[in-house]
Amino acid sequence: TACTTSLHAKCLVVDGARALVTSANFTRSGQARNIELGVVVHDADFATQVLTQWMRLAGLALVARLS
Repeated sequence: TACTTSLHAKCLVVDGARALVTSANFTRSGQARNIELGVVVHDADFATQVLTQWMRLAGLALVARLS
């Protein structure tokens, strides 16, 4: 059965110490027209959990690296 779910959240981990989790698209039109919500968390444990979960999804080939 094909996977029919999608992850819309965007995540950014900085220096393993801070994490941004947002619904916003990192595009000009996404920033100009959409109403989005995001949070920056200054906590290394949380940032590590975000990165660990992202890497787990990548290992399952559910996400792909873009850069």
